Amino acid sequence: MNRHEIMFDRKKKALYLIPPIVFSLLALMFLFVMIMAATECITKGEKTTDLLILMSMFLPLLTILFYGTVFVGFRARKTIKKMPAFVLDENGITNYSTLKFLNFGFIPWSQITSIESYRTGEAGYTLIKIKDSEKFISSKNFILRYLLKRNKIYKDATIVIPTIFLEGHFTPVNEKIKSFWEKYR
Repeated sequence: MNRHEIMFDRKKKALYLIPPIVFSLLALMFLFVMIMAATECITKGEKTTDLLILMSMFLPLLTILFYGTVFVGFRARKTIKKMPAFVLDENGITNYSTLKFLNFGFIPWSQITSIESYRTGEAGYTLIKIKDSEKFISSKNFILRYLLKRNKIYKDATIVIPTIFLEGHFTPVNEKIKSFWEKYR
């Protein structure tokens, strides 16, 4: 069985985690300050509204919830674990790069009509066009449908794969995907 795994560049993925970690720590600090201020008001017997206290704690809690658990938690797992972003084999390409409900899953080579490269500055992309792309897009969940429809701005591609976080960078990744497609379509 001819199989190739395209791996994440773990160093770049680790750098990608720094902003949400810092943002979560700042939110935690803000939450702590708000709790201390609310406690101070209550002990002094000052009139405060519960709504004001709750609202001042809502944003930091939301930030910690979103960035701390969802973003950092899921991204850290993919950064620490050595796992493939994509798997190429004689059947097609399988996406493991994002959360399950946000990735396009498996696409057989026979469904792909073209594979192109697109570069803008340091960022490179692999653009994949699929036969009957509207049917493919409509079979996905509403979030993924929205994201896939947005991909159309890139030369009318159905799937856009950013190569910045992949080992081997732009040219080797694109060449490998294209060679598998040409061999097995």
